Amino acid sequence: DTTTLAEWLLNPHHHGEALLECVGRVIRTFHAGGVDHADLNVRNILVNADDQAVYLVDFDRSTYRPGHRVNGDKNIRRLERSVQKLNLSLPGINAGTAWAAIMRGYHGAS
Repeated sequence: DTTTLAEWLLNPHHHGEALLECVGRVIRTFHAGGVDHADLNVRNILVNADDQAVYLVDFDRSTYRPGHRVNGDKNIRRLERSVQKLNLSLPGINAGTAWAAIMRGYHGAS
């Protein structure tokens, strides 16, 4: 079943940080491919924990420049604020650990 990243993060029965690292890798791939997602947040990322699938949605204000790597700093800061707003306080995960896992995937350290 596919759910938003927000719903997955708020579920106390999620399955660790591997999926969050996948989220980071997918975002890195989009940036490397020239996609600048104008509204990157936890509700515009769909995940399927069963097969570690990650989908970005809501591209209506996004830009695509084939062959040009996107400086994703603005996207990343927006997503970080979105994660922080969830105010996670579940056993084993909080906003800091979730964000660290996403960044490990984004920077290729997973």
